[in-house]
Order: sequence, then structure tokens, then C-alpha cells
Amino acid sequence: MKKINIIVAEDHEFFRKGLIMVLNEIDFINVAGEASNGKELIDLLKTTAADIILTDIKMPVMDGIEATKIIKTLYPDIKVIVLSLHGDEEYLRKMIEIGVHGFILKNTNKEGLERALNFVKEGKQYFSEEFLPSFTKKYLPNSSNNVEVILTKRELEILQQVSLGLKNKDIAENFFISIKTVINHRTNIMSKTGTNNTASLVRYAFENKLVKL
Repeated sequence: MKKINIIVAEDHEFFRKGLIMVLNEIDFINVAGEASNGKELIDLLKTTAADIILTDIKMPVMDGIEATKIIKTLYPDIKVIVLSLHGDEEYLRKMIEIGVHGFILKNTNKEGLERALNFVKEGKQYFSEEFLPSFTKKYLPNSSNNVEVILTKRELEILQQVSLGLKNKDIAENFFISIKTVINHRTNIMSKTGTNNTASLVRYAFENKLVKL
């Protein structure tokens, strides 16, 4: 498996070193560098190639928000995952608008970190489960209604996959069906739930407990 280059930007040295130790245990990861603030991160990128950056939000000199803005302008191919604590939800919208690919809690275990990195390296977005209620409640259009919705077993299975961020191609492969069949199922699900895009569908699914986190 080809390794992907990671840079960690975090001002707390103890946490940064611990995170790097965990990353070094993941076989497809190469830690290419580390920085203690946004300015160091930007300077490091001038000489160091990176596929994914794990960055804190609150850092001295230059915070993660400003650093990410610069990165998305100068290095649009680099993916950014935000390291966060509970209580940082106020920054969620800003970081999403900038174009980050993930938002994970700092206390995420190795398995959660590896899952997030796998999602992001494949071009998907990843949000720690703890952030999903805030994400769907605050940032997605309202899709709830009082009509009872009855989905088939296969529709529920596909809805679960959609809620995890999988693409039609991935879902088709998982269920050994055609992409066209997946699209038809998604169309039926959205029709039944009264939603008109993936974001509102995912919110509906979580609000009505149709999927598991």
C-alpha cells in the first residue's frame, strides 16, 4: 500500500508527540513533519510534501482557520482534517466553508483516526460521530415532517451507506448491484422522506433514527 504523507500542526507538544506515535503505528501513514502553529505549518509546506494535514484550530501566531485558508489557496490538492475538542462546534461552519475534509475529536482512538484517514484519502469527508448531531441540526436544511415513512430493508441498508459518506459506486460494489439500481433506490428514498439532496437526507436519517452511528 502506498503511504500517504501527513503533517501534524498542534501547539501542545505532549499531545502532538503522542498523536505522531499513534500515526506511526498505521501502516499506510508517513509522518512527514510537524508544526506548533499555523505559521510554522505554512513555512514547512514550502519544503515538505503532504497529502493530508491534521491541524488544531486554536494555535498561537496563526490559528488553524487562517492556516487552512492559505493552504486551500496555495495547495488545493492537500486535504485538511481538523483536530478538535468538545465545545469547538462554533468553528465547524467556518472550517466547512473553507473546504476541510474532516473534523475529529482529539480523544479519537487509533481505530477512529485510521478510519478518518481512510475516508479522507479516498476523497470523502469524515466527521466524528459526536459532531453529527450538531452538524445536522445547525448546518443542514430542515427536512423533518410528520408523515410516517416506511422504507424497505434494502432502502435502509443503502441509506446507512449514504449516511456514512459512501459514493454510489462504493454502495453498488458492497451490495453487488448496479450503480443505476443504487441511484433508483436513492431516488425512492428521497421521494419517501421528502428530501431533495444528500445533506437533507442524511439529516432526516439521523433525526428519525433510521441509521446507526
